Amino acid sequence: MANFVNRVANDVGTSASLLYSDASNKSILIGMNISNKTGSTVPAHVYITKGGTDYHIIVGKRVPPGESVELMLGNKIVIETNDELYVKSDINNSLDIVASLLYGVD
Repeated sequence: MANFVNRVANDVGTSASLLYSDASNKSILIGMNISNKTGSTVPAHVYITKGGTDYHIIVGKRVPPGESVELMLGNKIVIETNDELYVKSDINNSLDIVASLLYGVD
């Protein structure tokens, strides 16, 4: 049975943060909000690692100071079993991320 879940990351910085992975189920990324907590424009990066290779969803998406961006805008991305969803920033402790997923899909 498929279920909805939110995954969050606080103070995302220059080291990649694992946001989501599931060793036994496929999932669908249905939404992602990226919030800039700083007074400067911050480039954000989101990617999936599959079999040791990174596949970028966004590279250097500029998030204005004190604002948020919605990444998905109606798009959906399937995250296969054992894929890993990562987020990072070009500035330490700069972003908060909320991702909404539907997991346990066939």
